[in-house]
Amino acid sequence: MRILLLGNSQIVSYGNVPELLAALARSAMPADALEIESVTIGGASIERLWTDGRPLVAIRSGRWDRVLCHEIVYSYGGNGERLMEFGRRFNHEAQASGARMLFYASGDVEGEQARHETMYADAAALAAECGGRVAGGGMAWLKAWRERPTMDFHCPDRAHASHLGYYLNTCVIYAALTDRSPIGLDPCSLDVDEAAFLQRIAWEQYHEDRLRELR
Repeated sequence: MRILLLGNSQIVSYGNVPELLAALARSAMPADALEIESVTIGGASIERLWTDGRPLVAIRSGRWDRVLCHEIVYSYGGNGERLMEFGRRFNHEAQASGARMLFYASGDVEGEQARHETMYADAAALAAECGGRVAGGGMAWLKAWRERPTMDFHCPDRAHASHLGYYLNTCVIYAALTDRSPIGLDPCSLDVDEAAFLQRIAWEQYHEDRLRELR
């Protein structure tokens, strides 16, 4: 599977989704043959991803089976109207090149848990409209917090994800891309118990995501 990741620092910053995704894929039995590339612009909204041009050049190369994109977190100016407008544009380009879209909804900054649900609802609606998929990273955070409320998914700046947050996000994305459970895969330097917990949460979120796309 050939995968193109488009986004901002929620993809590559304090953590690295492409590297984590590759590690999960290598540890699967049998291993997943994933070819992963990314175009990331720090602080970019989905509109800026569109106007920058580089993501479009990458999509139009026609090399991809899946294309992931997302809006900047809502507390930093992201919004559903812009997500819908430019998500539809990216979907049109992806479909023209033979790829299927995956709309990723990340966690927001510390103290903004309510925005997780809003971002997810918008991304899920877009996925349903476009025949794509949604990956509810932020919703997985909420799910994990219900069981382990002291788990810290933010790095020191309290805006970006910590390694725990990036790992959970990547497990959710991995499941959405492959339809395979992340349970038992590479813990990627995490404590084995923590990794197993996050893998289970991600797999539960995968099933909720598939149901949400049908609404």
